[in-house]
Amino acid sequence: DIVCQGLAVGRDFGPDVWDARRSRNMWVAGTFVTGPIGHCWQVALERMVPGNAGRQILAKTTCNAIWAWFLGLPIFFMTITLLNGRSVESGLTKIRSDLASTFTAGMFYWPFVNLLVFRFVVLDSRAIANSCAGVLWNIFLSY
Repeated sequence: DIVCQGLAVGRDFGPDVWDARRSRNMWVAGTFVTGPIGHCWQVALERMVPGNAGRQILAKTTCNAIWAWFLGLPIFFMTITLLNGRSVESGLTKIRSDLASTFTAGMFYWPFVNLLVFRFVVLDSRAIANSCAGVLWNIFLSY
């Protein structure tokens, strides 16, 4: 998140501009909510659709898109909203207003990441690989 904030602010970024609360909230969300839930999802998905051949990769990528729409993104939006001290109603408003546009933008990035991860990364390392891809995604969103 610090890198994302730095890119968003530009040359004027420094300790006096850094939003430490935002970074903390992103860390808490990823470490205690979205990370563990996402890992459990990846394990379940591998059990439902084992393998890394073309059909299995396509099925997993499709399932990941469905997961993102119905659970992944809404959980993330709600978690960040609540960590920012806002209400559940604010979280629902955030989901209604941002889900479609975020999902649509993600469809130009995440399916390609999924293809690589499901083909070349072992299950135990997928959470780390997806986290690295998530950093790049967040940098993109910062612009």
